[in-house]
Amino acid sequence: MKCTFCEKSIVFPDDFICKFCKQKFCAEHIQLERHDCVKTQPVKYIRKTWLRKYGQNISTGRYIVVCDICGYVSQISSLIEFAGQERKYHIDENGCESKKVFLEEDLSNEKIPKQEELEKVVSIDRPFWVCSHCRPPQKFTDRTEYIGHHYIHN
Repeated sequence: MKCTFCEKSIVFPDDFICKFCKQKFCAEHIQLERHDCVKTQPVKYIRKTWLRKYGQNISTGRYIVVCDICGYVSQISSLIEFAGQERKYHIDENGCESKKVFLEEDLSNEKIPKQEELEKVVSIDRPFWVCSHCRPPQKFTDRTEYIGHHYIHN
């Protein structure tokens, strides 16, 4: 057996399987960042307010692509590795600035936070907001309207 990353020969007990990508690695490359795992590459593009607010499961969570430059929003959510590919495709095809194209978790099956909680976590400095609880996602250009919209989910 060989390490998928460095092709070094590995034998039990030094063969490890990544729980995300299911590939075999040596002890040196089992850490996600050491073997460039397909599940963790797009994690850096998740909008940070979402990471702090919700404990995300990158192995099974579903994500949409949101571009703050042109207003693009994915209509269908997908696993993080596929959402990451869609994000890259959007940037390559439309020339949008990479730092302004994010992944947001599909929250359509999650509990809706109360309005007071939303007031604290919904940033002010964005051109628009996307309701990830709606299918397909709805886009709002007014922050107050976006926060008020959540009453229909409660």
